[in-house]
Amino acid sequence: MNSVVDVRSASGALKTAFDRASDLAPLLAQSTAEQRIGMIQALVKTMLAHKEEIYQAVRLERGLAPIDTDAELLMVKLEADHVAAQGH
Repeated sequence: MNSVVDVRSASGALKTAFDRASDLAPLLAQSTAEQRIGMIQALVKTMLAHKEEIYQAVRLERGLAPIDTDAELLMVKLEADHVAAQGH
């Protein structure tokens, strides 16, 4: 059930999201480490607030059970915590 999305040829909301992120990259480069840490922490908070939707999407896309998805979400959180600790 693995599939790869080539965002260079993606259409719709996905392409719009990646284009927007690309457009914002120069502003991100001008932000402080603390601002970037705050953004990462906000991302993790949002990710955790939407776990049920993530479970459904991952189940459809990759066939993973929620416990497996929790392991992946935990890795993201641990990496974000590491980045925050290194940035201060």
